[in-house]
Amino acid sequence: MNTDLSNIKKINITNKKILFFGFGGVAKCVLNYLQFYFEYDVKKIYIIEKCKTTLYGPNINNIKHSNIIIDTVSCINFDKLLKQLEIKHDDIIIDLTFSSNTYFFVNKCLLLGINYINTSIEDENDSFFGTSINHQQQVVNKLFEDFKNDKNKIRSNVLIECGQNPGLIQHYVLYALNNLNKRINNTMEDDYRPESMINAIKTCKVGTILMSEIDNMFLKKENSNKYQNNKTKKNRINKQNKIYNTWSVVGLLKEGLDKAEIVEGGTLNKFIKPII
Repeated sequence: MNTDLSNIKKINITNKKILFFGFGGVAKCVLNYLQFYFEYDVKKIYIIEKCKTTLYGPNINNIKHSNIIIDTVSCINFDKLLKQLEIKHDDIIIDLTFSSNTYFFVNKCLLLGINYINTSIEDENDSFFGTSINHQQQVVNKLFEDFKNDKNKIRSNVLIECGQNPGLIQHYVLYALNNLNKRINNTMEDDYRPESMINAIKTCKVGTILMSEIDNMFLKKENSNKYQNNKTKKNRINKQNKIYNTWSVVGLLKEGLDKAEIVEGGTLNKFIKPII
């Protein structure tokens, strides 16, 4: 899919501070693409990252050194760090941490009126109980319901699990089914009604949709399959402002050995499915 980002109407958030929790692969991409969707003040971008060695990538050199804190954000130092950076009501937190204190972050952002978004629920307590994605979403929903029941006024937006894995995968699936439906009906009109999605599945006999997460970043040499060494790779990324993604061994092992949920896609779907 080729997308011309130059025609997108940008949202003006120059009056807001933007705080990144973590600066790994996803954060590098987010910072790189902010310019296409938002009018923002680079002097108001802040980063809290536990590993100094990951502080490289496109546009990071534009961020003031004083706006970057090397620390692990948690429920213990959350208030202190926000006070230090003067993050207040209506500012934005982009949480890209893993195994942290998601439930605490969500609750505090609701109370403080801070806009909060994460790519997945990564509360460290869940690893002890083997909780499922469904249970995690129920916990966040209960936090929200309790917040309303205590007669608190909702002053901010909290968006959870909107990322490459798992949030946007649903959007990709719907986008694919919509395009199948347009081809079937020989039309350019989008149609995301449930009956149209079902029609695309039945007509094209879609039994399974597999989505693969792209997990790591490398810089390739021109006309070569060999990767640069780490030092050269970082310098080239900073210089060229380009990111190339590929699967990482670490990501493969981590997700391959993790607990997983297998969900059957409905008894009405009789089309061919792979044996898992």
